[in-house]
Amino acid sequence: MLCIIDDENYELCKYASIGEVKETGNLVLENALNDAKGFAKRIFIATNTKCKATVHLYEKFGFKLFESDEKFGFDRVNLLYEKYLN
Repeated sequence: MLCIIDDENYELCKYASIGEVKETGNLVLENALNDAKGFAKRIFIATNTKCKATVHLYEKFGFKLFESDEKFGFDRVNLLYEKYLN
């Protein structure tokens, strides 16, 4: 799910996958990014350094660290990633 920040910028809301299907996170992120290409210029994802698998996933999909004090309402967030789509 993408949450609107403004007309060109969106946040990819938190999601998680568990169970036997290990590629679920890849599929969800890939589909979200493909859908967003039609209307978003930039996507943000907030996370924490303790979430090593998600950090790896975001970096694998080309997200880069973004310096900001914004925590998107979560105290545990200490990393913010961004990806330009266009």
